[in-house]
Amino acid sequence: MQSLAISPSRIRLQRLTFALVLVLLSGMVVFYVVVSFQHIRNSENDKLAIQASVVAANIELHITSINHVLEEILALVNFADPGQQRDHMQSLVNAMPIIRAISILDSDGRQTMGTREANNGRDFNDRPYFRNARADPRPLTLHISTPYRSTSGDITLSLSKAVSDRDGRFAGVVVVTLEADYVRGLMESTLYAPDMWAELTHIDSRESIRVQSAIPSKLLTGSGSSTGSSTVQAANESLLQSGHHHTARQLMATRSITSYTPLTKLPLLIVTGRDYHEAMADWRRFAYLQVGLLVLFIITTTAGLLFLQQRYIRYAIRQAIDRRLIRAQEQDYRIIVERTATCIVRLDVDGDCSYVNPAFSSLFGIPFHQAVGRSFVSLMDEDDMESTQQSVRAVLQEPSEQHFRAKCLTPTGPRHVEWALCSVVDNEGSVSGVIGIGHDISDHITLHEKLRTLAERDGLTGLFNRRHFMETAANEVARAQRSRQPLSLMMLDLDHFKKVNDTWGHQGGDVALQVCAYVMQEACREFDIPARVGGEEFAILLPDTANRHAVAAAERVRRLIAAQPVTLDDGHSFYMTASFGVATLQPGETIGVLMQRADKALYTAKQNGRNRVEAATETAESAVEP
Repeated sequence: MQSLAISPSRIRLQRLTFALVLVLLSGMVVFYVVVSFQHIRNSENDKLAIQASVVAANIELHITSINHVLEEILALVNFADPGQQRDHMQSLVNAMPIIRAISILDSDGRQTMGTREANNGRDFNDRPYFRNARADPRPLTLHISTPYRSTSGDITLSLSKAVSDRDGRFAGVVVVTLEADYVRGLMESTLYAPDMWAELTHIDSRESIRVQSAIPSKLLTGSGSSTGSSTVQAANESLLQSGHHHTARQLMATRSITSYTPLTKLPLLIVTGRDYHEAMADWRRFAYLQVGLLVLFIITTTAGLLFLQQRYIRYAIRQAIDRRLIRAQEQDYRIIVERTATCIVRLDVDGDCSYVNPAFSSLFGIPFHQAVGRSFVSLMDEDDMESTQQSVRAVLQEPSEQHFRAKCLTPTGPRHVEWALCSVVDNEGSVSGVIGIGHDISDHITLHEKLRTLAERDGLTGLFNRRHFMETAANEVARAQRSRQPLSLMMLDLDHFKKVNDTWGHQGGDVALQVCAYVMQEACREFDIPARVGGEEFAILLPDTANRHAVAAAERVRRLIAAQPVTLDDGHSFYMTASFGVATLQPGETIGVLMQRADKALYTAKQNGRNRVEAATETAESAVEP
């Protein structure tokens, strides 16, 4: 093709057009840099807010657990002797790493009992946890103090509940002191940048629990908690309004901690922050790169303008032809492959991805340019990698098809995908690649699991239903008979349940059943099998448990049920009791016979006054008094 001459007027027009393009391109780069600045800043704000939410959610979860601990101590404060109660509180401290100490204060604020006996007799009436409970001594109300400096010199928090005497008057406080190092550990786990810091604070307190990354930030030039605390408190009012805030030197986000009754209208705050300049460092490098590339582009394109003017027409014609050919070849491909919801992937002879369609990228969260060259097997769950590797190797060795199901790793979690791998053969008959087609069947599997759960669980209490319990119990009985291991069955029935329904309505009865189920689950061992086998009748199968241990376990469950209040949505509460029958498996006995003997013992417990445990034996029944 002969070269086409370009007139001077066309040259001037091209140069003018080129200048306009550069102006537009510069404007786009500036716009993109500004948009990326806003995006990165908002992203950092969101990440800080998420980290603050994670810490707040963890602390709220621990507050809920500690609330149960306080309720348990309150339930036993008037019934257990001091030694037993002190041992029980120490066991709770040993079991929960977030708890440093548990104390009981009298109405004057003096410690009468606690896991730290050195503080017995000491006056704590000036502590916020005591003042909060004394100011609002409502039963079952949980109070949490503002950060304060403890007797050991570090900064911590305390949760408290008022103790009432038999006449309902304020008689003291039960206090749980948090382990500050554990709280710091929770906050430290969220520090994802060297310049990041986190703080548990309150506007009404000068003290706060603060952590920061091991590498000091440029922002945090001071030491100790007071420097960061004053900075955070100065911005707290704005943070409470907006949820996140940035000043000229820092980015911060805050989340409030709920699940308690504050003494003021201002809650405790989890504040996370990081140095503003450090957070935007990546954007600055990006902006410099974009501007530098723009300048380089302007210089190089201007230098090549004369050459492009000479080749422009030929190049434009050739490109137009190429584009038409490419569009013609890709039209069917796009319709069939890119618009389907099925995952399609092409593998090379090494088993690496050479092409993925949009559905594949959407499922795995991997853009096309990142997916190309990535091992197909690496996208699978660790348990399915070996079987997937065998299938890929099989279709690469000789022309064939492989069908398998594998669990794939995606941004939304593991997904179950059915794959069909087909060999691609070249003109010489050799395998040149693999085409894979995948269908996401996770929703089908999830639905199947939900239906299975509905078939096995009681809808109200979440325990096993009678049918599933009988199947499981029959297998356990057979195992115990073969191995000659002990096995016991505990049957229990709520006392006067009809009266509960008549007094509190069916909603009250449902709550009572749920509370009973909760107590059973908490009291059971990991391998025990609790179930709801009737209206208000429950059963617990106790593998590897002899008769005397089963009776002791039943007595423990009976006491826990009697001590657990049933609280309704309207605030009313009541207590309930249950009668128990315990039977131990005899040689040659079936689950049906075992349940009959346990039911008979339960009937005896009902006849003998309820709220008691009766044990069935081969020859006679013995009673265990409450």
